[in-house]
Amino acid sequence: MLLDSNLYMLLFENVTSLAMANRLLASLISKINLMLYLLGYYYA
Repeated sequence: MLLDSNLYMLLFENVTSLAMANRLLASLISKINLMLYLLGYYYA
């Protein structure tokens, strides 16, 4: 039972860290897209 809960906690930590990394990547990509859009608008 102890092993199962430890495994579950490890899995949960991995999933949450992956989700945080995903969110960080998504915000970074949206910022880059916004910058490119503004640059394109400025140079057009």
